[in-house]
Amino acid sequence: MSPMSHGTADSPPSQRAARPSASPPWRYAGDPPSVLVIEDGEEARDLYRECLEFHGFRTDAAADGASGLEKAFATLPDLIVLDFSMPRMDGGEVLRRLRADAHTHGIPVVMVTAVLELVDKRVRSDCAAFLEKPCEPDRLVQTILQVLETCRRRPLGQ
Repeated sequence: MSPMSHGTADSPPSQRAARPSASPPWRYAGDPPSVLVIEDGEEARDLYRECLEFHGFRTDAAADGASGLEKAFATLPDLIVLDFSMPRMDGGEVLRRLRADAHTHGIPVVMVTAVLELVDKRVRSDCAAFLEKPCEPDRLVQTILQVLETCRRRPLGQ
């Protein structure tokens, strides 16, 4: 790998060089926004996290709905990326529980799924955005930025 190379997703983590820090694409004061990625697919979860961190977001991740809920309740992220199709507790149930809790009901959720026909209208309406898999990481970042900007301009509950 050349000294100017930053590695790729195919490179083992030990061979990836540190990327230059990007200036934050948002205009928030203080800490950068935090994003919790709840995704059972390890490859997609790692790819989304790496891309979000490259763009300056703080991230956390969970491999299933139950641990995702625990992290959401404990950390209260600024936004959640939620896979719909997961074993044991699907994204619809995770979303229902987030909306039922006073502390997490207003956290915007960007849902991603490969099986659009399984997601009912109520679940879709409770999401700030809805993306179909495969979802390019740059499209996810752009969607998150749009959702955060919209939420910043409109107080929760309006």
